[in-house]
Amino acid sequence: MGYAHYRSFLAVARVGSFTGAAQALNLSQPTITAQVRELETAYDVELFHRRGRRIELTDIGKTLFGMAQRLFGVEEEMIDFLKAAGELRTGHLKMSAAGPFYVMRMLAEFRRIYPSVTVSVTTDNSAEALAKLLNYHADVALLANREPDPRLYCEAIGSHPLLVFVSRHHPWAGRKGVRFEELHRQPMILREVGSNTRKIFEQAAAAAGFDLNIVMEIDSRDAIREAVAEGIGIGVVGEQAFVPDERVRALRLLDIEILMHRYLACLKGRRDNRLIQTFFEVSKKSSLAAAGRSRPPRGKA
Repeated sequence: MGYAHYRSFLAVARVGSFTGAAQALNLSQPTITAQVRELETAYDVELFHRRGRRIELTDIGKTLFGMAQRLFGVEEEMIDFLKAAGELRTGHLKMSAAGPFYVMRMLAEFRRIYPSVTVSVTTDNSAEALAKLLNYHADVALLANREPDPRLYCEAIGSHPLLVFVSRHHPWAGRKGVRFEELHRQPMILREVGSNTRKIFEQAAAAAGFDLNIVMEIDSRDAIREAVAEGIGIGVVGEQAFVPDERVRALRLLDIEILMHRYLACLKGRRDNRLIQTFFEVSKKSSLAAAGRSRPPRGKA
C-alpha cells in the first residue's frame, strides 16, 4: 500500500464521508472508495463501519487514524517549513567575512528586513573565507579580492584605501600622513600570510622597489593594535577597519593610494538560492548607501 491509500483513508476519517473526502482531495468518489477498500483488503481489516450513507471508524480505524494524523502532520509541518523558508520567515545564513567591519552594516540591514532568519558569522582572512565557501561551510563570503575560480559568483561591493598607524609616542604621531617610501626598512607589524591586507601592501612595496622590515606577524587586528600601541612597530589596516584608539594615530599614505576591494561571493551553483540571492540584493543596496559617505581629506606630512 502506498501514500495515496493512507491519504484517502485520512481524508474519509476526517470529513466522515467518501464524497467529502473526494472533494477535499480533488479526486473522484470511486477512486477514494477503491483506495480505502484496497487498504482494508490488503491487511484483511475493517476500517469503517458502513451503515447506509453513514460511516464510523472501527477500533482499528481509530488507531490508524491517530497514526495517520501524526504521519501527515509531519508532512504538513514540512510544507509549512518550506513555505516559511521560501518566504524567509525562517532559515539560517552562514557567512565568512574577511573582517567584521565591512559586513556588519549589511547584516544589520538584512536582519532589519528578515528578523526571523538566523545568521552565523565567522571572521577569517581571505584564504580561509574562500576555503569555507568552497567546502560548503559558508553560504556567502566577503572576500578582499575577486577570485578567478569558475565555481564562484562574485559582486563588487566597494573599496577603501589602506592606512598605516603608529603609537602615540612615535616620532610620526603628530603628522597627518607619510610618503610611502618613508616606510622603507621601518619595523612593520603585518597580518599573517593569507591576509589580503598583507598581500596588497607587500605588492605595492615591491612595485615601489623597497623592502619591508616585518618584525612581527599576527593573525588578529586587535592584537596588531595592541602591538602598535606598545611601540613594537607600524601597523597597516583598511580605512574602514581602523578603530580609533587614543594610544595610536592613523596616517594616510600621501603619494600613493593602495585600495582594498571588497567582493561578496557565493558558489555559482547556489546563486539562485532564495536566501543567498536576497542577501546579495540587500547587501548591494546597503553598500551603495554607505558609498555616499565622504572621506576625510588627505593630510599633509
